Amino acid sequence: SVTVRTADGGIFQQSTELSPFDATTGAASSYDVGFSSATEGEQESVVRKGQVYKFPFNTQKKDYLQWDSTLNVATTASYEGETKVDGLTVYKFVQTIEPTVVEQREVPGSVFGLEDASVEADLVYAMTRTQLIEPVTGAPVNRIEERRQVLSYDGIEVPAFVGTVQYTQASIDDVVDQVKSQAPALNAMRLVLPIGMSVLGLLAVAGGVFLSRRRPAPVHQDDDTRELSTV
Repeated sequence: SVTVRTADGGIFQQSTELSPFDATTGAASSYDVGFSSATEGEQESVVRKGQVYKFPFNTQKKDYLQWDSTLNVATTASYEGETKVDGLTVYKFVQTIEPTVVEQREVPGSVFGLEDASVEADLVYAMTRTQLIEPVTGAPVNRIEERRQVLSYDGIEVPAFVGTVQYTQASIDDVVDQVKSQAPALNAMRLVLPIGMSVLGLLAVAGGVFLSRRRPAPVHQDDDTRELSTV
């Protein structure tokens, strides 16, 4: 649930979302039955695509589709290299959304310096979303959203919500501590376990060959059989 309040404490924007996602890939589930509800709107069923809350286990150095709940579409989050957060290696993905009209709102004309009682203004949305992902777990270590929402009417733009939102340092520290303890175990499962199973398989094959060679030769009965003498 996300609420954006105006300077005087009123609600400018509010939404509630629920979305299932695949536990391994982090992508929206194929049986997505999630919903989204806006401040004054009714609950709306939304079928999502792409990454929702996290990235896959064993995240790759490639572009991914990332869901955007304002546009209700998935757009590209481009891989832009490695960096460090508190000594932890993370992959950097950037999702850029160009200015897009997402809705119309009736607002007082005075907002634009006009004498009209009210005008129908466009709400224009743009976003640069940077995600720092720990690649073994796919966990977001930080999510930095440079959001720009403006009301636009007759060529005049008035900021509605312009700012940067990101994790607090306490949240980052908590994620880093958890990931540093979990990533080695996951790496072991992903790398050591398959190698161990391969070795066990080879040992089983070798053991089978060894046992087959030690098997006693079958006893062949002589074709020239004779009956036992009777007394």
